[in-house]
Amino acid sequence: MRIHAWIVGLILWGGSMTTSLNAQSFLQNQDPKVYTKAFAIGIMSTNRGYGVDVAYQTGLGPRQLYIGFNARMVRSLYEAKIDPFFVNDLKYVFGKLNHFFIFRPEIGFAYQFIPKTSFSLLDVQIGGAIGPSVGITTPYYVQICDLTISNQICDPVAFDPSRHTFQTIGGRATFFSNDLDPTPYLGLGARIFANVDFGGSDGLISGLKFDVSADAFTQSIPIMVESENLTNPQVFLSFSAGFILGGKW
Repeated sequence: MRIHAWIVGLILWGGSMTTSLNAQSFLQNQDPKVYTKAFAIGIMSTNRGYGVDVAYQTGLGPRQLYIGFNARMVRSLYEAKIDPFFVNDLKYVFGKLNHFFIFRPEIGFAYQFIPKTSFSLLDVQIGGAIGPSVGITTPYYVQICDLTISNQICDPVAFDPSRHTFQTIGGRATFFSNDLDPTPYLGLGARIFANVDFGGSDGLISGLKFDVSADAFTQSIPIMVESENLTNPQVFLSFSAGFILGGKW
């Protein structure tokens, strides 16, 4: 699993924020206000890529209805960037056929695991959600160079393992130089999550989110060229952590 430095920074920030809020709450000695609705946006880093979460919660009491939407870029666990045969700053993944993205609306419940008190403004929620997963692949483009020309000319082309070799690839093409040519895949997804909110009792949500997600599709997703030791999966399991920001009312 990839460990990103900014996630470590967020966890350290959360610890310092908790200490500060506990001291502030003790001095104020006030009961936190009760909110029945919440909306938050999260920026997530996963062991397979990056993603964005949008969530709405409503309800009175320790259990709330959770309605969310998340979009994630998904990489194969076999991906490894290499330097191109020609000098180029854009490393690429040899054998990659497609980019893959998962979009999932979901519904579930969030439970207040550690509630705010007059002595602590830390709020921890745990929950789960399920929903249809829509996968989208778009071709992976590389710079293919014409070796017969003295001044080598490279053009962005969708990678084709039957035609393109390491010696003809000049690096990864930028995503926006590609023809998207999307192909959809349908499936079902679910996740469990934990929200750690340091936002206090002023209606602000500011904290960390951790989750484990699983998405299963009706067929394998062609991210990489398959071989004897590599098979493209139908089920994608991911672990993520990120920062959430929003409000309560």
